[in-house]
Amino acid sequence: MAVTWRAFIGPPAPDRRPLENSRRTARSAGQTKGSVERFSHWRIPGPPRHPPRQARRAWDEAARDWDFFVETRKDYHRWEVHGRALVRAVGKVRGLRVLDVGCGQGWFSRQLAGRGARVVGLDWSAGMIAIARGHELRHRLGIEYLQADAAKIGGRWPRRSFDLITSCMAFMDMPRLDEVMTGAARLLRPGGRLVFSVAHPLNTAPGTRWLRPRVGHHGPLLIDGYFDEGPVDVGWKLRGTERILRVPQWHRTLAGWFQLLRKSNLAVTRLWEPRPTALQARQRPGFEGVRRVPFYLIFEARPMPPGWARE
Repeated sequence: MAVTWRAFIGPPAPDRRPLENSRRTARSAGQTKGSVERFSHWRIPGPPRHPPRQARRAWDEAARDWDFFVETRKDYHRWEVHGRALVRAVGKVRGLRVLDVGCGQGWFSRQLAGRGARVVGLDWSAGMIAIARGHELRHRLGIEYLQADAAKIGGRWPRRSFDLITSCMAFMDMPRLDEVMTGAARLLRPGGRLVFSVAHPLNTAPGTRWLRPRVGHHGPLLIDGYFDEGPVDVGWKLRGTERILRVPQWHRTLAGWFQLLRKSNLAVTRLWEPRPTALQARQRPGFEGVRRVPFYLIFEARPMPPGWARE
């Protein structure tokens, strides 16, 4: 079994506004400045046996541990870098009606609502939605949470219902993403945007792994199987818990992502490959490798105007 350490990358420039937090703080989670905790993540040989069923069950079972992982800032990559990158990418959202697809326990939905958006969060995991609703009951931001299959969003609301559709690190976990994208295109208003983050295709390739480091925290990153698109079985050890989360993830090449959007009548208008700052890498040596290798990708896409070719 090949083992790789997943690290995360951040925004092109810092967003100085505070992120919405629960009452649990980083200090209560036992973190200190400069502390390093590795996020173990590995690929399991062979294709997943029942990817959609396996994914839904795994996220339901892991919901409470995942919430602890996020809310105690054990997922410091999200709080310090890749979550901030997505917040910066969506820009000003005050007054916008937003659909957050694959919202999980509601972390990014709360970032949007805290900045004045009118948010609907949707996830197929009943366990995750129950926790998201619990956060809303304790700290009301006006978010509506729905437990539903993202592949069916196109028929759930009238056309042109949303100004913005977002997804934070969830699309690569969805088995019927073509239907999700088609539905998103249908629901966006004129001038609306789809903004989402995913693991970079170099990171999701089935043969990708860190080699033994020669110097520092990470050695070179070996990339193999890049053109082998499809589901890959992956396992995660969630920091601060005993949970081993095993889920399928759908690998796509960069061209595959573009083609998927184009077939859904969506044109890519902006693209980011953010990485941590030099200061972040000094404070957390685990970021050293991802200053050299792209680990996250953020897309902004808009519905194609009439007359654009989609071939």
